Amino acid sequence: MKKKSIEIRFFFSDKNIKKALDLWKKEKRKFESYSFTDFYFIKNKNIIKIRKWHSFHQPKIELINAKRKKGLKTEKGKTVKNIQAVINNLKKQGYKKSAVIKKRRAWLVKKQNKPTYAIEHIDKLGWSGEIEVLEKDKNLIQEYLNYLKLVGAKDFSKKSLLDLFKSR
Repeated sequence: MKKKSIEIRFFFSDKNIKKALDLWKKEKRKFESYSFTDFYFIKNKNIIKIRKWHSFHQPKIELINAKRKKGLKTEKGKTVKNIQAVINNLKKQGYKKSAVIKKRRAWLVKKQNKPTYAIEHIDKLGWSGEIEVLEKDKNLIQEYLNYLKLVGAKDFSKKSLLDLFKSR
């Protein structure tokens, strides 16, 4: 499946994440928990990540080809069964392991007719959030950001998580 979207990442202090989560619970938003580890491999400008799910997600392991161009993120994923075989194959193709990003505590925060937020605690980064806006809905981005600022989000970025992770 191929997915194209504008991804905006933002951050919360420990105090503000509690405020945001409490507000979303009062608004009766649905929380779907998840947990996974992404293993990033890079060759030239090509980025491949292997996602190993720890939560009740199917498939358990995915191979995701990620690209960014002018703020638009495109991901194409497929199911894999043997993570070590995939790693060996990537290395044979000249890919180098770049980073491992663990998301141990994370939720999709949803409510009908409202944007969905991914809220995650990421090693080395702390509390982070992400909103993916379809290209056709890009005119709504400022409205979404204004709301997020009201609930305590800060440091908005269109940089990839990998770039933000490496910069810390």
